[in-house]
Amino acid sequence: PLFLLDPTSAGGLGMDNESLGHINGTVGTLTFIAGAFLGGFLVAKRTLPRSFFTLALVLNIPHLTYFYLAQTMPTDTVTIAVIV
Repeated sequence: PLFLLDPTSAGGLGMDNESLGHINGTVGTLTFIAGAFLGGFLVAKRTLPRSFFTLALVLNIPHLTYFYLAQTMPTDTVTIAVIV
């Protein structure tokens, strides 16, 4: 959250609290629920041992997306919300 809130002069994205709250509160909650359902369906279809590697890869996608944000420094709130 500090990377998203810090001003651009300090290396952050310079978002305000309202935008960050909307991204984490509304969008984040909805995507968390959707991800939990999708993960449950994947494990139910393939079993846990067979889907473990796939789930481990998916859990590391946020590292890549924050790296992308740090490199491109977008200013559009919608773009940041989709990437987060």
